[in-house]
Amino acid sequence: MGETMRHILLITALLFSIAFANAAPPIASADCGTGALVVGSKNAGKVYMGTDSAGSCTLTFSWPKVPSCSAVNETSSPGPKPLGTITTETTLAINSPVVFVIVDGDVISYLCIGQ
Repeated sequence: MGETMRHILLITALLFSIAFANAAPPIASADCGTGALVVGSKNAGKVYMGTDSAGSCTLTFSWPKVPSCSAVNETSSPGPKPLGTITTETTLAINSPVVFVIVDGDVISYLCIGQ
C-alpha cells in the first residue's frame, strides 16, 4: 500500500471517529420510564429503562434519511432477546414481542446505521 493511500485511510478513520464522538445521545421519551438514561450516540448505545416504563421506549434523534436500527434487551432471562424496532428520520421506537416484555430497570442496547 502506498504512502498516499495510508494517509487517506488515516484521515478517513479520524474523520469518522470525530463524527461519532460528537454525536449527541438521543433523548428518551416518557414511555422509557421516569429517570431513563441513554448512554451513547444516535449510532449506538444503551438505554437504562426508568421506573413506570410502558414496556416500550422511543428515542428521539436526527438523521438525514431513515436509518436501519436493531435493539436487544440485555437483561432478559434466560439471555439477551431481540426487540422490534420502527425508525423514522427522527425516532427509534423499541418494542418488545408478545413473548416477553421490557420492564423497569432493563438495559436495552441499540445500533443504528444510516446516512
